[in-house]
Amino acid sequence: MHNSHTRRAKWTRYSSICLVVSSIVLFSLISGEANGLQENILYAGTLGNPGKILKIDLTTFQTIDTMTLDSGENAHALTMTDEYLYVGSVTVPARIIQVRLSDFARTNGYTLPSGFNYAMTLHVFGGYLYIALASGQVARMNASTLALVDYALTPAMARDTVQVGSYVYVSSRGDVGGPSYLQKFSASDFAEVGRINLSQSMAHFMLVVDNYLYIASNAAPAGIMKVDLNTFSEVDSVQFGDSSHGAADVIVRYGDYLYANGDSFPGRVYRTRLSDFTYVDYIDLSEDKSAGLEIYGKYLYVSMLIEPSVIIKVDLDTFQEVSKLNTGERAIPQMTSASDIQEVSENLVGAMVLVSILIGVCLYKTRRNPKKSLIS
Repeated sequence: MHNSHTRRAKWTRYSSICLVVSSIVLFSLISGEANGLQENILYAGTLGNPGKILKIDLTTFQTIDTMTLDSGENAHALTMTDEYLYVGSVTVPARIIQVRLSDFARTNGYTLPSGFNYAMTLHVFGGYLYIALASGQVARMNASTLALVDYALTPAMARDTVQVGSYVYVSSRGDVGGPSYLQKFSASDFAEVGRINLSQSMAHFMLVVDNYLYIASNAAPAGIMKVDLNTFSEVDSVQFGDSSHGAADVIVRYGDYLYANGDSFPGRVYRTRLSDFTYVDYIDLSEDKSAGLEIYGKYLYVSMLIEPSVIIKVDLDTFQEVSKLNTGERAIPQMTSASDIQEVSENLVGAMVLVSILIGVCLYKTRRNPKKSLIS
């Protein structure tokens, strides 16, 4: 009897620890708001000298705070984690600024080495901040300390980065009408392991859906290219009408549709059906030169590259413009929100798998050892 009670006590402690650890892992990955992450907040960066960062509450669609950067800095590229907002400037050389979300306070800044110019996009993957530079490099920094770790060269102006599994993909483009490239790097040592030429010029932002990588074309006509990540080959592409449909920089997804901006007069939003990869239609907006795109709920927010800057709100269920915010600031090329944090969803999936495994072990042990059940 003593041994039976001892085994039951040990199993009870084991099971309790198992479930507690699972809960802690899961909670730590989904409780980003405690670090300052708020899903209803949109951050918009402005050009000019100095640039500004606008903090916008999407529930009221109003600016609630503004940060002015230092002289010589602008807010061209933006990304965020659950703790920090990162800002990249289109300067010579490029400069990176780190802002803590919890109190919207600047915490760090770093000027890249000479020759590392014009930050086009920023993304955080696996603890690294990746900076695509128009001078033909991708710099990799420690996301916490902003220490430069290493860099890779691109065959043309680097535009965007995305990590899928153990690989980092980089889009780059030449001058107007010149070739576009997609490179594949090992995330562990940042060594190039593959490169392909793309069918459309002016490659820009990328978006991953399942095993496919979608790349926006900033050419005229604008379009999207589709790359199979399993074979690392381009398998399809679409274009948005004639040459008047120009300059798609950004792609976002809502349901079965991909949406891309149109840097045109007036500004546009293009819609492509994802299931059969078919260009469907577009809407003209009430202002010129659409640039950044962000989704919150069923709404698409579009920044317009005009001055004073405007952000337009589009209802994606009806695909119609419903309102706009006049910021009174300089032009806004990019925006970011919690929807951009790819690592949150990836980590959450990992946490769910871990929880399932641990609970499965507990149940398996219980079935094999009925006398050690939590219910005595």
